[in-house]
Amino acid sequence: MMRRPFRKFVKDFMLVAGVSLTILTAFNIMVDPYRTFDILNVPRLDACKSSRGGRIAKAEQLLHGTWDTVILGNSRVDAGIDPANPAWGSRRVFNCGLTGLNFIEEAKVVEFLETVTKPKTIVLCIDFFHFQDGGGISEEFPFSRFNVDRSLPAHYAEALWGVTPTWHSILTLHNYLGPKSQDYSDLGLRIKPMAPPNQSGRAAFETYVAHAIETWRHQGPWSNNTECIQRFKENLNLSANNQTKIIVVILPVHALDLEMVRCQIGSPAPLEKWKRHLVSTMTTFRQQHPQTPPIPLWDFTSYTGFTADPIPPQGDPRPIKWYWEPSHFRKELGDLLIAKIQNQPAPVGHDITHFGVQINQSNIESHLARLRSERELFAKQFADEIELIEERVRSAK
Repeated sequence: MMRRPFRKFVKDFMLVAGVSLTILTAFNIMVDPYRTFDILNVPRLDACKSSRGGRIAKAEQLLHGTWDTVILGNSRVDAGIDPANPAWGSRRVFNCGLTGLNFIEEAKVVEFLETVTKPKTIVLCIDFFHFQDGGGISEEFPFSRFNVDRSLPAHYAEALWGVTPTWHSILTLHNYLGPKSQDYSDLGLRIKPMAPPNQSGRAAFETYVAHAIETWRHQGPWSNNTECIQRFKENLNLSANNQTKIIVVILPVHALDLEMVRCQIGSPAPLEKWKRHLVSTMTTFRQQHPQTPPIPLWDFTSYTGFTADPIPPQGDPRPIKWYWEPSHFRKELGDLLIAKIQNQPAPVGHDITHFGVQINQSNIESHLARLRSERELFAKQFADEIELIEERVRSAK
């Protein structure tokens, strides 16, 4: 007598579970928060996907498109380099800026691009503090197609029934039904502002200093970059084998961000050593691959011009003109960078003659000497801001 109710219970349970699983499957396929399946083309729904800037979504978008140029870097690229800028000369340009990206992970993404997506050009954007051996990969990376070892059945099963994708589907639907603005463009550029409304430049500067110091305190001391340089060499060799054009760009952080690095490490010497090491690595690569077209190495760090953008004084409500805060530059400055590396005229009213320098074995020492000289003047002009940085760093240590 007990078997029949139990069998009925099992049958009813399986029916409910099957129906629920079917509904969940249909829901995640239709909403498709990462564009994993890319079946429905609903622009307004795509615009509501707050997960579009993550590793899973950007890897999927790279897989489902044909790209001439991919711009790769961290959150500075994500928000500052416009793939729709006409100076690229193509509409098939994708912004693969990824928040929190360090070079260990960036090198893995290059391997993905070279073995899977195969664009004609990779713009490899780097900066000093993310180019260190202590950085690991993000929690999201193993679940993305950037992880070339990821099993396809596991990948699609997670997209259909995983907790995180389902939650992102719910958030997307919530955004779709409510007054939600678009976070990312169709080409991967973050268009959501990186600062609260009406935040002053002074407040942005002080908030960033506090946040950066807290981040460094948790990360620990500088871990050098021997492994990163080795990964960099491997990326260059892989690109040469695939005949991919590479453009290496040291990003234009605000000069105050360079001062924060100096205070944190105790000296500007490691930054100079890093640039010499990059130049030496690329010189050796060029000698070993004479048939490969030259790879430009652009350095946009400096202590004058755009990167010495004044910080408004206390009580002044104006933002910083070219930066959200000392770490992240605005798209308008990114447009000048694009014009420079593409050898295109600057936007009307702007002079980029001294913005960005191609560095190599013949000019690296004169370039570094000029930066040292420029810093002396910068230190006098920004004495109050540098004093605040030094005081905060001393307190944190």
